[in-house]
Amino acid sequence: SGWMYTYRGNKKVRIDYMPDGTFRYASWKNKDMSATPDLIINNGEYRFTEIDKGWKGKLVDFVFNNNGYEYIVSYEIVEYNRFNDLTPISLVVKYNGKVLMNVKHKES
Repeated sequence: SGWMYTYRGNKKVRIDYMPDGTFRYASWKNKDMSATPDLIINNGEYRFTEIDKGWKGKLVDFVFNNNGYEYIVSYEIVEYNRFNDLTPISLVVKYNGKVLMNVKHKES
């Protein structure tokens, strides 16, 4: 299963959970997602941070590394009663620790 995000500038990102327990990052720029992705990075990991904005939730970062580049896809898990609501936040791209891109999720 996977999650799809659309960011400004027609960048589309899909995060897939893989059978080995890791995550895969695939992205398309100015293309339909049925086309071959422009970039695929395997072996992604995630990290949780507890947040409190008057409700319980978590900030989740999927982190992918590729030749000195780090791609971080962030979202919030908002816990309401018995269900979770996944809210995409941003995509950050770093090279050797320097932020090259920080784009917010675009509502579709």
